Formats: sequence, C-alpha cells, structure tokens
Amino acid sequence: MGFLDKYSSSDVEKGVTWNYCGGKPVCLAELVNRGRMEETARGMRGIRTDQIEGLIEDAKEFGHRISYDTEEIVLTDEDLLK
Repeated sequence: MGFLDKYSSSDVEKGVTWNYCGGKPVCLAELVNRGRMEETARGMRGIRTDQIEGLIEDAKEFGHRISYDTEEIVLTDEDLLK
C-alpha cells in the first residue's frame, strides 16, 4: 500500500480503499484525486453493487444467462437466491 502512504490516509481509509480497488491504478488514482477516500470508495462500491443486482434481476426476468464482455455466464436458481 505504498501508493496510499504518500497521501497520508488513515489505516481505515487504506483498508477500505485497498478492499475496493485492490491494485487497480486507475481506481486508486480516482479515489486519491477525489479526496475523502473512505467515503468515495463506499459510494463507488454501492454503485457497482447496484449494477450487479440489476444484472441479476435481468437474468431472473429474461433468462439465466448473462454476457460479460465475451464470456457468457449461466446462473442456476440457487445462484439467483443468494
């Protein structure tokens, strides 16, 4: 987390940021540029969660197949109940 050390983030901010972004440089840079990294990371995670939930709802309504990039994912009813 050396990159985050340069921006004197708290340990909580570093943990949330790393858990959200992992080592993705673009994501880390976006959080650093916006400031308030913990709050921003939580907001970004909420947006992504909503997107995933929307995909699952679409799968329930239109069929159990989801295309992601070039991959097709087939969900079982058990997957949708989780």
